[in-house]
Amino acid sequence: MEPLIMPTARIDLFPEISKLFEQRARQKPSHISAPESEGVFNHLYFVTLPSTPTGFTCNEFFVRLSHPSHPFVKTRNEVGWLQYFHQHAPPAFNNRIPKLLFFSDTTDELGYEYTVIEKLPGETLCDIWEDIEPSALVTAVVDIVQEIRSLTSKLPQRWFGGFTPDFKPGPYVECTTYSLSHIKEHWSTYPEETYETLNLTTPFDNLAEYWRARISRDVRIIEKHERCEALRSKYLERLKGLPDIPESIHSAKPYLAHRDLVLGNLLWDRKSQKITGILDWEFAGMYPLSDWNPGNTLWTTKQQKRKDGRVTQGVLFELLDKELESRGLAGKDQIFQEGTVEYQYARVVNLSYWVVRKHLEQEELEEYGRVGVWLKEFYDHTDSLCLSC
Repeated sequence: MEPLIMPTARIDLFPEISKLFEQRARQKPSHISAPESEGVFNHLYFVTLPSTPTGFTCNEFFVRLSHPSHPFVKTRNEVGWLQYFHQHAPPAFNNRIPKLLFFSDTTDELGYEYTVIEKLPGETLCDIWEDIEPSALVTAVVDIVQEIRSLTSKLPQRWFGGFTPDFKPGPYVECTTYSLSHIKEHWSTYPEETYETLNLTTPFDNLAEYWRARISRDVRIIEKHERCEALRSKYLERLKGLPDIPESIHSAKPYLAHRDLVLGNLLWDRKSQKITGILDWEFAGMYPLSDWNPGNTLWTTKQQKRKDGRVTQGVLFELLDKELESRGLAGKDQIFQEGTVEYQYARVVNLSYWVVRKHLEQEELEEYGRVGVWLKEFYDHTDSLCLSC
């Protein structure tokens, strides 16, 4: 019997996906479909098998093809965390983490890296969040934040970075990584530069090592790329002349964080009013306490349906801040309190990446644009750091 195939714009891959399941799962799918919309970083397919594979609780799976932005590391990072949780995390937590059926961190089979995970019960929160009592939703999400952070103590060692399928520390996968599309567009005249040469491809034993690597990369890019010529005088002198990283940074502790708790990555059960699924662990890693949330928790790109204004994303963000504060989970590491040397150094490291990147991309460089604001803050902080040394 041929699998039932729903008409979509990506029908050309359905035969390959069917063949893949026959080879890897020893079953021919009875149904394959794809959603009308897709994520920024992935293509999604839905697959139903004739029977439930051993070790799983259902016969429905998601095939997620990764856009070619971060070769190997993004897929390996997620696979590492998923497999580790199902071997070492408490069952109450694992029930909300999808099991992995199989994966590939190469593009050999489908032209994409991919993961195949089981379907979990529940509805995607980005579709129903306006119908849920805001305080109940926020409480449930903060519960998840707390559970994830508590898993730090279960890990066999401490590091700053991501993970690998063999449960070893791996590199970070984050917004400060230069993607393949960025490199293709902005580094074409520098063929010797690759994903590996432009990114930090190792884990770090401590936060100071990571910061040092970030600064060194910025210096190298400024000195090499012609678009950064405007940064080669005062700005580069400041970067090269930074004082030693404070000793306290060497002892900063890493904590496990998901880093992508957008509403589209959370599943919800209306009856129990609980989160039933935590998806997309591609950007998870071991971060300083102050960096657990890159500002996207409870975020969604979907247009709001209700017009009464009772529930808005702004309401959710305010409730999130209050709930985190009340539980002592706000992520305000004492050494990074505003005004401290540590805080100023952290800001310099973060600002420098964006200043350099925007020069590479030739964006927002107007005198009063965002880069101008960032440069002023950069110089203010480096002034203070040089005075305090």
